[in-house]
Amino acid sequence: MNSLGVLAETIFALDSLDDSGSGVFRRWRQRVRHELERQGSPTRILPPPLRPLSSLLWLIDRGPQRGLDELAEMGCNPQRISAAVQDFSRVAIKPYWERMSAYREIEREARGRMVLTGGTESILANLGARTTWQAPVLEISRADSRDVHLDGRGLLLAPAVFLSDRAVFIESHRVLGRPAVLFPALPDQAMASALWKEPVNSTAGLAALMGHTRAAVLRELANSASTGELAERLGISPAGASQHATVLRKAGLITTQRQRNTVLHVPTRLGMALLTGQNGQSFGLE
Repeated sequence: MNSLGVLAETIFALDSLDDSGSGVFRRWRQRVRHELERQGSPTRILPPPLRPLSSLLWLIDRGPQRGLDELAEMGCNPQRISAAVQDFSRVAIKPYWERMSAYREIEREARGRMVLTGGTESILANLGARTTWQAPVLEISRADSRDVHLDGRGLLLAPAVFLSDRAVFIESHRVLGRPAVLFPALPDQAMASALWKEPVNSTAGLAALMGHTRAAVLRELANSASTGELAERLGISPAGASQHATVLRKAGLITTQRQRNTVLHVPTRLGMALLTGQNGQSFGLE
């Protein structure tokens, strides 16, 4: 199980900002709305009746999408929408990303234990509302219903903090090129209080300890990345990115996983504890 990145959570967060139903996001909504208003930024990116979950998945999914057609019908410019989503992400997601990543690590470990005790089917049967597992078919309710055959590509499962009541299917992830199911990993009230605390710059001390570039590498890997993606994000050479990743791996701060033709670098619990500025206990990592 992996995170599918900041962009996926941003899309779901946009949906949550408009929905006052879940109390676990109340503090986050207040803080984000206040900051957007302070900056003079809109709190709604899409014109009614469009919703992020149906109209923005094309940002992360290369599969057939009706979202782009909906935007065209409403006279929306996809490039401007994409830029607005990125601006929203800088306010609503990135300040909390390390904490969210630590929380998702807890969720991954919990589901790993489910596999050990009940097999893979125990996870597929518990992906949230509107999903049904009848081996070998996983049914996910969505507006544009159709059959999708994996054809040996495998299926990525990823917990998402801002998904509250349904699983979301991605037919072909734009970076990984594989099908994925994002399922709700809604925090409880105690965890929500820890997640939405005032953001802090936890990497300032890391920069003094390991240098600005290596600290930036570790910060980027909170989202997991391949060597090429890491180099592109930080504006360094692939060889340099590989060298930094090797040092962090030897220090026990990241691990490297191969997924088909892609090599992903992922932070360890120690790496996430350093990023969040926590000793791990407040996120249940010990």
